[in-house]
Amino acid sequence: MKVPKVLKFSGLFIILFLVIFYASTLVAYRYGAKCHCYGFKTNGLCLGINTVCTGLGPALHVNFNNNMTENCNSQKDANTLTIDFAQCKNCEEIIYVGFGSTTYEMYKSQDDNYCTMQYGGEIENPNWKGDLNTTCTVPRNIGIKTFNITNYGVDFSSLAAYCK
Repeated sequence: MKVPKVLKFSGLFIILFLVIFYASTLVAYRYGAKCHCYGFKTNGLCLGINTVCTGLGPALHVNFNNNMTENCNSQKDANTLTIDFAQCKNCEEIIYVGFGSTTYEMYKSQDDNYCTMQYGGEIENPNWKGDLNTTCTVPRNIGIKTFNITNYGVDFSSLAAYCK
């Protein structure tokens, strides 16, 4: 029995697609991309066909604006901002400074041991669209951290080891 060329081509196309999909997932895991496991997770490895990675680019911006009516309850004065990462609740806060503002969002990550924080800001830029272009995955056990506030924004540089 002869197999039509269309069926052969379709079969090769499906096999090629699956190989590329799984190869990209493995590459993303190897290079530290954010991957989400919807299969079985064992010893930090995801087993199953429902593994989704955001790729090698920056992490996806999760827009919680509809859910973030809550303030982060940080403590701030004219020169410092203090955040308790152990609390790690979904919240958003805008810190106005001399020449602009810094906005940050915090939300619980899939792993209960970490808190995800996104931040960005503008310095004398009326066209800023609110992009939060830095994403940090901060361990909750670092607890309370204090950051300096200057006329140019909040200095989150002490979190650099946790950020992309």
